[in-house]
Amino acid sequence: MASLSAADVAGPGLRTICKALGVPPCLNFGSCVDIGRIGVVVTAIAEEMGVDPSQLPVAVSAPEYLEQKAVCDGFFAVALGLLTHIGPTPPVTGGELVSRILTEDIESLTGGKVLLEEDPVMAAQLIAEHIDRKRSALGIDCDGSQIVELRLALKIESSVIKHS
Repeated sequence: MASLSAADVAGPGLRTICKALGVPPCLNFGSCVDIGRIGVVVTAIAEEMGVDPSQLPVAVSAPEYLEQKAVCDGFFAVALGLLTHIGPTPPVTGGELVSRILTEDIESLTGGKVLLEEDPVMAAQLIAEHIDRKRSALGIDCDGSQIVELRLALKIESSVIKHS
């Protein structure tokens, strides 16, 4: 999904955006330590749309993290308000209270939460459902008829490049 040709199998709305911008459906921002760049893009999009980052149809995933700092970077994404998939399950689930806070309660504070799912197919399904719910809440049809104007995406892309 990170190649330009993957746009051909994306839904019609996403395909339109991908082809117009020349970007793949999934953007790779590098390793987990590059989470700051994701924060810049998500914040810019949210600001332009006049919504909180937690309202955007965005999720992050570290399906095979290698170091504990990846888990910390994932917590940054949760604080930003994003659904954050981490796998395999990190050693933060020792107690029921901590597990509940990270996977449920924190969502009412930041809008984000940790998704602990080791089955990649199930994780992808849960992430897709999350994105669909967020799109629906923003009134963004999956058929592309109400997608935010392309100029917004182009403006954000040029802004991010200037600040990189």
